Amino acid sequence: MISTDVCGLKDVDADQSFSIVFRGKKTLDLLVPTQKDMNVLLDALDNLIKAYNAVKVAVGNGPLLMRYIWDDIDKNKSNTIDLKQFGKLLHRLNFYLPKHKLASKYNNFADALHLSKSNRERGLNFDECVAFLEELKQQLWPVRPLDRFWFDLFGANEKVAAPTFLEKFFHETQGEKELTLCGMINIFKDLYNSKNLIRQSLFVEEEIATNESENNELDQIDKDMLESYISHRCNNLFDPCKKIFKQDSMSKPLSHYWINSSHNTYLTGDQLASDSSAQMYMDALYKGCRCVEIDVWDGQEDSSQNPVPVVLHGHTLTKKIDFSEVIKTIKVFLNFNPDSYPVILSLENHCSIPYQEAMAETLVNVFGDVLFTPNESDLNGLLPSPESLKGMVVIKGKRPRDESEFNYSYKDEGDDNRHILGENTEKPKIEVKVSPMLAQLTLLNGTKFKSFDESIHNPCYYMHSMDEAKIEKMQKKHKEDMVVYNKNHLTRTYPGGLRIGSTNYNPVSAWSMGCQIVALNFQSPGDPLFINDGFFRQNGNCGYVMKEKEVLDGTFHNSHKNLTMELTIEVISCSFLPKPEGKKEGECIDPYVEVKIYEVDEIEGKEISKGYKTKTIQDNGFFPVWDKEVFKFSIQNSCVAMLVCTIWDKDIGNDDFIASAAIPVSCLRQGYRNVRIRDANNTNFGPFDFASLFVKVDMEQADTASVSSGPLDSSAGDEFRLEAGDSSSTKEGAVFVPAAASGIGGEGAVAMSGMSSSSMVGVDLTRSPGNVENSAGATNVSGCTGGSGGDALSIFGDISTASNAFGSEGGSTLSVGSTDDGAGGGVCESAGATSGDDTGGSPFISSGSLDSGVLGEANLETRVLSTSTGSAVVAGASESSSEVAGAAAMSSGSSFFVPKGDLTLLPGNRETSVAAVSGSGGKLSNLSDINTATNDGSSMIVASGVGAMTSSVEGEGN
Repeated sequence: MISTDVCGLKDVDADQSFSIVFRGKKTLDLLVPTQKDMNVLLDALDNLIKAYNAVKVAVGNGPLLMRYIWDDIDKNKSNTIDLKQFGKLLHRLNFYLPKHKLASKYNNFADALHLSKSNRERGLNFDECVAFLEELKQQLWPVRPLDRFWFDLFGANEKVAAPTFLEKFFHETQGEKELTLCGMINIFKDLYNSKNLIRQSLFVEEEIATNESENNELDQIDKDMLESYISHRCNNLFDPCKKIFKQDSMSKPLSHYWINSSHNTYLTGDQLASDSSAQMYMDALYKGCRCVEIDVWDGQEDSSQNPVPVVLHGHTLTKKIDFSEVIKTIKVFLNFNPDSYPVILSLENHCSIPYQEAMAETLVNVFGDVLFTPNESDLNGLLPSPESLKGMVVIKGKRPRDESEFNYSYKDEGDDNRHILGENTEKPKIEVKVSPMLAQLTLLNGTKFKSFDESIHNPCYYMHSMDEAKIEKMQKKHKEDMVVYNKNHLTRTYPGGLRIGSTNYNPVSAWSMGCQIVALNFQSPGDPLFINDGFFRQNGNCGYVMKEKEVLDGTFHNSHKNLTMELTIEVISCSFLPKPEGKKEGECIDPYVEVKIYEVDEIEGKEISKGYKTKTIQDNGFFPVWDKEVFKFSIQNSCVAMLVCTIWDKDIGNDDFIASAAIPVSCLRQGYRNVRIRDANNTNFGPFDFASLFVKVDMEQADTASVSSGPLDSSAGDEFRLEAGDSSSTKEGAVFVPAAASGIGGEGAVAMSGMSSSSMVGVDLTRSPGNVENSAGATNVSGCTGGSGGDALSIFGDISTASNAFGSEGGSTLSVGSTDDGAGGGVCESAGATSGDDTGGSPFISSGSLDSGVLGEANLETRVLSTSTGSAVVAGASESSSEVAGAAAMSSGSSFFVPKGDLTLLPGNRETSVAAVSGSGGKLSNLSDINTATNDGSSMIVASGVGAMTSSVEGEGN
């Protein structure tokens, strides 16, 4: 990475200086005599980097790694490596082979090359070493990973016709159904150079294939060609389409984006006594960060008695730097990246008025035209978009609405370390005056949170800052409110004040509630920072990622629709793993892989993580292979869930970190994929550029609509699921399972009607997706036998508190089948299952048996059953008490009335649904005529119990 950096130097012409950044943490700062000289040098470096990147895509990682370490082994520059040196090479590659075994294999290889004794002593040249390494790998592999699945797909065939390979591998296994035969052939043609390297091995006598034979060979695919593809970057587990920058998505208000953000950006280490450095801002910005924090305090006066604001972590022993130095560093970044999306400066202002005015002067003088100065129109309506602010600097601070607010008091929202220094632990109230000069430069006005009623009605440029403890409380009690607030306002979150070591919290929870500015300590490696880095590799690593629709409107908190999935990860192998920290010396590593999922439990309202570890492979980081290491995860919220794969070196005491990879679950690709791993600094420079992890991924989205039926015959509460395409249900005791019926996902039955099994006693429904926290009463479901008074869940009051679990108006997810004796509990009561309120509606209302002596007219002609789209299954009855016509149908639209059992007038139904109104006692002999009444993809739920109805449901899984 090449940039300029003139920090710390005075009177230096920026046209004569630049920096080379090494591995994301060190720089080489250079001065050149003239601008012409600098341009020549920069062009040479750029061309060198471009040439290397162009060539390495056609070369395997093995030869590239060999070239990377060759000079370290060939110290005498003989261009050969003898047996002893080759042993050192294997040790560098983390592969242990006893000396006598290595000598035997070396001599066998030399025999195959017909090398003389003197040439053997001289050693192998580069190409010979590459070939020898490949042969060692093939010979010593316990099982060649590719052989495992090649046989499953293609049997014993060594080659497969291209169309067959396309169908079985790319379409079925990899899920790339849009790939054409021509597209596949082009992929392998691009990889053909690396295949030629293999064909040029010293054991092949024929010359390189001609273009004609090359084209003939591409009519068939063999194992070597597949292996070239499997290990290539184009087969990355991270979907490359998700990495592409999408300019057309950048015109929404700022509040619609997650923004890559840093906390206490200036610190190089811990929060108590570390140094402060302007270079940390440059590092963060080049990593994609677009919101940096600056804690500003009164400093000294310069020789002209002008105030000099300083940046430091207050009430600690951290070092200070000049505010102007930080601002100049950010400006240097913008000079060389003028098209970057807006950089937000989060000013923690602890200064008096004179120093605030000095801050304002510095901001104006240094940034000039790139400083966004809002006018009155910018403060009305929605926030501006990233596109409209491209290349600009936006200030977050204090912007009072009127003069009465320019003097205010507050408790410091930032970290508080007084208890570490032996000071009073109570945060004092701080009296602050806001400089109008600084306030007029500020767009985002930080305010104290009091209530959502107040916050949501504040202007959009008002925002809140909350520490991780506050966010945890919000997740448990006010997550829906947070989502609504964050649709038009910004929220910044930051680590708690007790994280003295600059550790980080998990950002996933805050992201799930739509919080945009989730600030982390960028100087502290670990899973939270890896997660942040992986998440923001989306959208070209521009620092802004558009929120998923479900997060933006909050629907996933209610329905989880299309967000749940079953994820299976099989760890197969690794290749070319370096030593810890990429060191050249040290023992051969003993690697194992840890696979973890970080997400949010929407039911419990808390962040969760679940992980597994493979077994340890001894003395082999060169090509470790695992056998049947398969891990399964149930994902609740794929919008923000993150997969983290970490490779460790097993050691006595603490295991050593090798490398890691973090990928959003929403960006995963199924099939056999390689994973690019990164070092502790989130870079893949040096030896990490050649290392990779090989996995198989299976994903099953819970997005199907169906009907689930069958009696529960286990005290543990068996689950019954009919996937999309299952067309009928004739069993008694139908059970609605959300994972099957509505695309909600998860386990356990939420809506139950007409239970005929006595073994339902004690089944815990509270953990079923869709239930709310206060549905604990649903654990008591005794009395499920018989047909009188309790065919469904007999203690109705215990489940009535599950109201609004899907966000419907006054409804419940738990519906009650009707009874045989007229004792209530029928469809009429379940229409509004909130503490006896029968005026609401349920997303899913199931009709049980309709007895002429029970319902009669049932006042259905005046009952409002639903106010939400596609949300009702209804029962109707005619005026005659001796002949009751009952039916069930889905509706789509707003509120409606059921006039005397006639379903033909229901929104969404077709005229043919009149055929469904047949028979007495609510018996529906065939529902096929009304399944077309579903026009919004919703599910039809049919509940049957003792004396109820037997149904046959046909159609597209509805």
